Amino acid sequence: MNDPLVLCESDRHVYKWPELSVELTSFNEKNKEVSAYIKWLTNKEHPERWRIFDHGRLNLSVSPTRDTKIKKFHASVRTPDLGFEEWESRLIYLTDKSLQQYKNRSEPEEDVREIEFDRSQPASLLEPLIASEDITMLFAAPAAGKSMLSTAMALSLSTGLDLLGTTPVKEVNCLYLDWEDSRSTFRMRCESLLDGFNRYHLTSHPMPAEALWYKRMSASITDEKDVIKEIIKRREVGCLFVDSLSLAGGDPNDVHNALSASQAIREFGIPTVILHHMSKAASQSATPDPYGSVFNTAAPRLAWSLAKHQEEGAEDGMIQLTNYKSNRSKKFPTRVLEINYTNDTLGNLSGVYYKQGSVMDFVEVNNMPAKKMTVREAIYLVLRDDPDHYSIEGLCTPVSELLGQDYGEEHIRVELDRGRTKGEFRVAKTVGRKNYWTIVKDEKEEDLP
Repeated sequence: MNDPLVLCESDRHVYKWPELSVELTSFNEKNKEVSAYIKWLTNKEHPERWRIFDHGRLNLSVSPTRDTKIKKFHASVRTPDLGFEEWESRLIYLTDKSLQQYKNRSEPEEDVREIEFDRSQPASLLEPLIASEDITMLFAAPAAGKSMLSTAMALSLSTGLDLLGTTPVKEVNCLYLDWEDSRSTFRMRCESLLDGFNRYHLTSHPMPAEALWYKRMSASITDEKDVIKEIIKRREVGCLFVDSLSLAGGDPNDVHNALSASQAIREFGIPTVILHHMSKAASQSATPDPYGSVFNTAAPRLAWSLAKHQEEGAEDGMIQLTNYKSNRSKKFPTRVLEINYTNDTLGNLSGVYYKQGSVMDFVEVNNMPAKKMTVREAIYLVLRDDPDHYSIEGLCTPVSELLGQDYGEEHIRVELDRGRTKGEFRVAKTVGRKNYWTIVKDEKEEDLP
């Protein structure tokens, strides 16, 4: 028996014997069992025509079970005529190799001096909302606007338009995997976002051509993993959207589901945005958490919680994005986007437009309690949301109102000095003996409307 070609992935190994046009795939479960299915070419002149013979997941580590499988392969007229002993040797080879590979699947140790980190690459794909690699999570209560916001992200990346007040670092093809809505709903959202942007800016940007792809989903993301990988490769996808985790991965309270879904997503090897839910009770908490197991937030390197305010029947609303987790940089300031919705004469959504809003306005309309930020974060938001420069004395009132309790000049002065040391604040001007402060902005922040 010649050694096969072997393809190793996290949860399966594929063994191919090209000379016999036979492929055996093993599935490793719980680090002790190996199961398999077999397929072979029906016509060597057409190598894409594979036929699956058997897909039952039986434990091949147990000899009686393996013998039963071999007899089934050997007796069938539909399988290659290899003989009982040949089938046996191949399945034993598969079982032993798979168990060995699975038990030793971790990567070897490395000298840290030989590990490279490319600092020339930006940390964000869509600053600061989407990380440039790995997984970003966006979670919110039902009907908070997750799907519309993620559609705007995908459309922005695939067109280069600043639909959310920030220009993408680069244009990339996007794939939107949707377990929740229909293809026509996604198209309606895209049209509405483009129409809103074009009307506001007096432009006529068209729908992106072969840059934004949509796939309606039903099976789990682990079951569809191979199909998704093929689409990513064929469509040269640079960012993936998963709407939403509960339906893509299964019960979010199950640790196995959480880990399996995140592992499958990481195998895609591209930046991915996951949409997830939180309960209504959690949305009222001062520190809202995503629904389900804590392992749902273990994989994402960046996570945002989303809260929405819109009066019933109103055309305008606001959403607040709070940085829940940031593994590869300091946490980002809270952001607020104002939204304008337009319906056509038949009541269908026809226009959506996002623009930068004020955190203080969001806090006020929601009657939010004092909490949710530190004094330095409050100072940052006051300075960011108002073009006028503030003195220490002038900051006391808006910061106190934002946090719901009084803060004096000495407290404000200490936080400003700490923020200046960290590169967050600077003195914009001095009048007499009084300093007027502003935030330190990077180039992209300077361009924000």
